[in-house]
Amino acid sequence: EAEALYRRAARSPGDSKARALRQLGVVVLLQGRVEEGFDLMRQATALVPDGPDSHVLFAGALLAFPGHDAEAAEHLRLAVRHASVSVEALNGLAWLLATSPDPAVRRAEEAVQLAERAVQASGGRDPSLLDTQAAAQAAAGRTSAAVATARRALELAERAGADTLAVAIRGR
Repeated sequence: EAEALYRRAARSPGDSKARALRQLGVVVLLQGRVEEGFDLMRQATALVPDGPDSHVLFAGALLAFPGHDAEAAEHLRLAVRHASVSVEALNGLAWLLATSPDPAVRRAEEAVQLAERAVQASGGRDPSLLDTQAAAQAAAGRTSAAVATARRALELAERAGADTLAVAIRGR
């Protein structure tokens, strides 16, 4: 039923068409039709190429399926370019560049810079952003800084009751 509603909405003009295509892409992905879902999301980002939200959402969808890190990085870069203080885009790109198994995507020093911008933009109090910064620092070989940042992230996560994040940080 959701698919039919979004298909009807995708026939409308302008931003609502892009929104509908994006949501339709998500529905189709959830139904297991991966390439069709990706194609719909590509169409949505093409309609609003300077819309950071579409790029961030599409990158997230790409990352849910192995082997799409390079395309996800492209979309996160576009999101950062169009919304330079988007903490979500900065953090997503930093994490991807620090942790991707694809050596063509990994860029540790760039990841450190992006993570620093995200932490700075958020006031330095978000444990998930600090976790990304620690991962980027570790990828760049800055072990002492990574350990200190991870400790701060863990402290903030525990204080906030973010148990899942705290467990993940402890495991790294």
